[in-house]
Amino acid sequence: MLPRLPRRTLPALAACALLAGALAIGASPSRSVLASPGAAAAAGPAPEQLTRVRLGELGILAGAGYYVAIEKGFFAEQGIEVDTTRFTTAAEMIAPLAAGQIDAGAGAISAGLFNAMARGVELKVVADQGHTQPGYPGNALMIRRDLVDSGQVRSAADLRGRRIAVPSASVGLMTDLRAFLGEGGLIVNDARIDEMSFPDMLPALANSSIDAAVTVEPFVTFTVQRGLGVLWRWDAEVNPDHQIGVILYGPGLVREQPDVGRRWMAAYVRGLRYFNDGFVRGDAAAREETIAALMQRTVVRERALYDTMALVGLDPDGALRLPSMRADQEFFVQLGLQERLVDLETVVDPQFVQYARQVLGPY
Repeated sequence: MLPRLPRRTLPALAACALLAGALAIGASPSRSVLASPGAAAAAGPAPEQLTRVRLGELGILAGAGYYVAIEKGFFAEQGIEVDTTRFTTAAEMIAPLAAGQIDAGAGAISAGLFNAMARGVELKVVADQGHTQPGYPGNALMIRRDLVDSGQVRSAADLRGRRIAVPSASVGLMTDLRAFLGEGGLIVNDARIDEMSFPDMLPALANSSIDAAVTVEPFVTFTVQRGLGVLWRWDAEVNPDHQIGVILYGPGLVREQPDVGRRWMAAYVRGLRYFNDGFVRGDAAAREETIAALMQRTVVRERALYDTMALVGLDPDGALRLPSMRADQEFFVQLGLQERLVDLETVVDPQFVQYARQVLGPY
């Protein structure tokens, strides 16, 4: 069994993070969200009766694709009503997805996800929900400022025996930590790994109970602004093209209602493209509307943060990085966190993003 972090109730702002993996957010009741009318539908007029799709989400910035699609009316134009349920971690979505209590979910690549699939839990990985690319990282290694200022840490080699905080030892960012330490000729076992939530890393750095942390936005920005740590490396610098988070479908959308799954994906990919219009291609209007959607549906509600934070990469076609997923699970097996390797051909279903690309055309 995988190690599990204790569940915590966190302050609202503390809950915002990337799906780097095990971020805890205070659970809230499900809420039905009918998107308002938006631009013309990409695949023709929507049916008069809307089909309800229950989405498990974490309230994190990497959810920009479906948050934009809700707010812009892309789902409604595909004849879909999105009913969202807030979870504290992606791991908590696995059982409801398999049981049909929710239809789609989103979260980090993790040993727990691969173990569930190895045991025959009927889930499919269907699209990107966050990856690293130049200028669009997922997390950063932060070193306590006093250690850098005093010269005690001059290179990654100086992290030997140091306490490094991570949100969980069983999520994909462990391969990032391996790459961070590898710059100094170290392996993960050369450091002392502490599991704690992203918000808890701030006071831990302040009181010197940890020496470094692997954290995400907006906590990277908070750590620098408060003088608690130095941004040492972004993950995109040492572990490029890393698949951080994914969209998951349960059996309802894969086997029972694949047409609904395809239409949901067309709306989602359209939301991903709108995000890229604003944050990659420089469309000012798309950027502001995307920020408005994130401020509405995540706990990052301070507008100024969006001008300083680094946001994760979101593929405009929803494409997945399969080599990265293979590398992550090989490392999980090496660490003893994953029981056996899972054949990605059996758990990744590309038909939905292929449909979305077909109806939306090239980006």
